[in-house]
Amino acid sequence: MEAPPPKHVSPTGMWASKLCLRILSIIFCIALAGLGGSLATTGIVASFYFLIMGPPVFVALAWSLAEGICILARGGRRGIHPGACVGVDLILWLGLTACTTMIALFGIASAHILGYYSYSYGYYDDYYGYSDLDGYNLSDLIGKGRAIVGLSASLT
Repeated sequence: MEAPPPKHVSPTGMWASKLCLRILSIIFCIALAGLGGSLATTGIVASFYFLIMGPPVFVALAWSLAEGICILARGGRRGIHPGACVGVDLILWLGLTACTTMIALFGIASAHILGYYSYSYGYYDDYYGYSDLDGYNLSDLIGKGRAIVGLSASLT
């Protein structure tokens, strides 16, 4: 005796768009984890980015993977229950928005505190005149920080 067909079968456009958006979310999460990991290896100040953005990014990655697997594996191309998707996505959105705001404020504060805008032409300055601090270039730190804010804003 065969199992009855599922009560609800998602239309092709619906499950395909949900799957494409989850794949895009996975790509953004991997890019954010890579940027945060590259900053975490440069120093204590830069590891702040990874400590703040790491947990919500990995939770969002796990959630997108779970939803993608459910869409592909369940009968009728149904994903996780829509109420659960809305609830978890809302919590992730709030967490990522708070962390993105903290990272942006940290970037603004650290640019002035660390002397990004002071042009001192010393021995350890790079081509643009931005000072090095603890062995890493501040323009690279701020550039990667801006990339993290942009990617995490698009992820939310």
